[in-house]
Amino acid sequence: MTEIHEKIVGAIVVGSGNLQGTFARPHVPLPQQAKLSELILQAELVLSISRRNTDIFGDVNYATIQHALLNIFIFPLDQDITLAFAIEGRLGSDYHYEEIINGVFRVVREFNH
Repeated sequence: MTEIHEKIVGAIVVGSGNLQGTFARPHVPLPQQAKLSELILQAELVLSISRRNTDIFGDVNYATIQHALLNIFIFPLDQDITLAFAIEGRLGSDYHYEEIINGVFRVVREFNH
């Protein structure tokens, strides 16, 4: 994940409600287990809600949530696996969506081959 962009501070991979992997930059603490479990549920819930509209809008490619301090990107890697990561900084001045999105899709393609 770090190769996608230097502003990525942490990431989780979730499969069917279970944590499959985590990443945090040095000196960036991972949340406590209770909060991490809550974040996992939230990431899967965001995608679940969005997927209810695929009959109208097509497949969900990713979702984003913008907070004051960082932004969260959530990608469904398949039906059961979700990647979520946090990026520090301000959209547009510190990084651009296209750069992040294209980087994630590139890494996923490389992983699947």
